[in-house]
Amino acid sequence: MFGNIGEDGHCQRCKQPLRIDDELAPSAYDLIASLSDRGGTPQPTPQRARNQPHTRANRLPTPPPSRDQCTHPGPAESFVVLSESTLGAARAQPDLRHEPPQSHGHPCPKTTDRVFKLAELLSGNPPKFKHPLCTECTDKLLEWMHNQLQSAKSNRDRYAIFERELNREKSAAAEGSYESCKKIKQDIEELKIRESVAIEKLRETETECEKVEAELREIERLESKQDKEEEQFWDDYNQYLLEYEDIQSQLDSLTTRYRNDQNELAKLRATNVYKDAFCIGCETGVGTINGLRLGRLTDVPVEWVEINAAWGHTALLLQTLCKRLKFTLDGYRLIPMGSFSRIERTKGDKSCLELFGSDDFALARMLHNRRFDSAMVDFLECLRQVSEQVVKRSPQTKIPFRVHKDKIGEASIKLSFSSDEAWTSALRHVLFTLKIMNAALDHVSN
Repeated sequence: MFGNIGEDGHCQRCKQPLRIDDELAPSAYDLIASLSDRGGTPQPTPQRARNQPHTRANRLPTPPPSRDQCTHPGPAESFVVLSESTLGAARAQPDLRHEPPQSHGHPCPKTTDRVFKLAELLSGNPPKFKHPLCTECTDKLLEWMHNQLQSAKSNRDRYAIFERELNREKSAAAEGSYESCKKIKQDIEELKIRESVAIEKLRETETECEKVEAELREIERLESKQDKEEEQFWDDYNQYLLEYEDIQSQLDSLTTRYRNDQNELAKLRATNVYKDAFCIGCETGVGTINGLRLGRLTDVPVEWVEINAAWGHTALLLQTLCKRLKFTLDGYRLIPMGSFSRIERTKGDKSCLELFGSDDFALARMLHNRRFDSAMVDFLECLRQVSEQVVKRSPQTKIPFRVHKDKIGEASIKLSFSSDEAWTSALRHVLFTLKIMNAALDHVSN
């Protein structure tokens, strides 16, 4: 009474082969299809409830069976029993009841087609599950659907409780609606008053904001103007700074030149031109002027040519001192002429005396020495007059040697009546006195 469905008929959950009831009539397919279109399922008879065909795929969250289970199925999972159709005509068809049995390896094509057609019809309601299913998988599917039904009932009860609570709250709200409405109206009036006050404040704030914006624009304008003035100021400052640096550079250059000139002037002022022009010294006891010896000693013979030249420099120095003092000698005039210098008397006999000696023969030398002695005495007188003028100009100047007639200090300047040592000493005093007066005039000039 059960036909073998072959290798293509397996349970869609546990993958075990299934066998369909041979008594399932073709008219049962039309009934299942019509019930599927209406969303219903055929109602099985109470006696064959467990043998009802199940056409919905089981999607319970259970893992698929292992390979061993698929390879060695139990006797309860080797097939599924499909119930008889409610239509009695399905039993009466001879082709299903008297169909010759087929081998397990080669199922009948008509039986296979019926199985797949039945699985296609059953799998369409609900679309979650695929068919065919074995008996045990169908039981699990029924258990899962029962749990879903209980969950739906629980949700329905909770929704009913929530609906009753909501209706109760609506009833309570309806009772206090009048007082609430009155309070809400009062709140609305109060809010309107507050709104008007807030609007007035907002207008005042907007007015103040406009004033502030105007002041801000004025400040920005002044700031822009100040920025331009500041930029112009810094431009002028930089220009003035460049000019200042240029002027400062010129000033530094002029200051340096001025200091150099001051140093040079100090050197020039410190330099005694007259001292350099008339260098007075002493050499081996004999006074010298510009390197020329004035006088002679017994052991230091000096030629008259050198002595006469020294007298010429001495006369020139005394005349220079008179010019520096702007002083005119009283009764005398110096005539410096090198080795042949003279002294002219401007009073008395107005004679001109030679201020130089010679090596002539005895009589001529005697006459000449007398004139030479007179010239040297007149020179001492001129020296005395000049020294007095120097002391007047520079009172702190001290003349160490006193001049009186033919003597300066304690030595006589006459050559005829004194030795060479005394005469040379008198000439040395003359040169020393001239040196002191020359230095004193330099101090007065400075």
